[in-house]
Amino acid sequence: MPKQQAFFKGAFDIDYNPLKTEIERGHYRKAALIAERIGLPEEDIADLRYRAIQQMSAIYRNTHGAKSLARQYGFSKEKVKKVLEKFDDERKKE
Repeated sequence: MPKQQAFFKGAFDIDYNPLKTEIERGHYRKAALIAERIGLPEEDIADLRYRAIQQMSAIYRNTHGAKSLARQYGFSKEKVKKVLEKFDDERKKE
């Protein structure tokens, strides 16, 4: 299937779920934005936002970006520290 047809197939796919797609791709910042726009419960949005901060800090090693996201999301420094420590502990167990 040519590339253009593959793009249009996804664009008109009835089962297309942008939130699920972004989560599967690991794009947590985008997923958090989508979750907010579609009106998911705050706890689900917060979980995606924490994942975005974890990804920005621990995987991409972008501390300035993580700090900026935390500020945008209104998270306290202590809460972000706890979330990152929890993420670090989970990664050590793997």
